Amino acid sequence: MPLAGHGLRPAALRRRASRPQLKRDPLGSHTVPSPTTNVSPHSMAKYPMTEPIAQRQYMFQEADRLTPIVVRIGKPAPFPDGPQDWYCPYTIEGPDVLREHYAGGVDPLQALLLTLSGLRAHLLHLARRGKLTWLDSEDLGLAFVGPAA
Repeated sequence: MPLAGHGLRPAALRRRASRPQLKRDPLGSHTVPSPTTNVSPHSMAKYPMTEPIAQRQYMFQEADRLTPIVVRIGKPAPFPDGPQDWYCPYTIEGPDVLREHYAGGVDPLQALLLTLSGLRAHLLHLARRGKLTWLDSEDLGLAFVGPAA
């Protein structure tokens, strides 16, 4: 029996994440201070940073001050306290603060995609305070293409 047009989906596609997908911590955060940078009170890391799989440096100009912003994405890993879901940590370092975040999903790919979306949202929020550039362009190089963007 074909599945198309009957409102049926295989069980694997119906499965929902047992956690909210983009993690937000309304009560504060648990962070490990960086020896060179203050940790933002808006950080929300609860799970450890994993082996970095990507890093990029942006430049942030606020008034007459130019500061590097370094972002790192960690390798997706299973939640230490959960049997099925995955998280993908990321950090944003600068100006003068280290922000630690993560996104969670039902598998490593979903966690990574949600991390990229969260990272983009955080950087766009930062860009409202000044001028944020990558390779001398205000295009941050994090936009998705196609109808899912």
